Amino acid sequence: MTFSGVLPKRRFTKSAANARVFSGALPKAPLMLCDQDILWHVRNREYPEQATENDRRTLRRLAWEYVLDRDILYKRRKDQVLLRCVDAVEARQILEEVHEGVCGAYANGFTMARQIMRFGYYWSTMEGDCISYAKKCHKC
Repeated sequence: MTFSGVLPKRRFTKSAANARVFSGALPKAPLMLCDQDILWHVRNREYPEQATENDRRTLRRLAWEYVLDRDILYKRRKDQVLLRCVDAVEARQILEEVHEGVCGAYANGFTMARQIMRFGYYWSTMEGDCISYAKKCHKC
């Protein structure tokens, strides 16, 4: 079993920061599976037993961008702004709120991803989720 199958390839986007809170944000929801591995490494500073040296290096490189504060995982951007990592349920809720008018009605996928990051949230598949959500919208 290779460790590289556990950590998916990630694409990160840049945007300006703004610390706002969505009305329906869930305070303590479990993270997505790929973020669980990073959370575990950031918390314990340990590697899985079956991890190769290359897998360990990849995990160290990915985990460096994350900060743990009171059991809440944050992603550190290049400008040192922290984005709160959210789970799949909360991510769906945020997508719906942003797309349906909290930040301007019916934005496209890339714009939605930037707006969500301005609100201070992050998940590993955010850009792809925003694009697919915008494509599936019947009103657009």
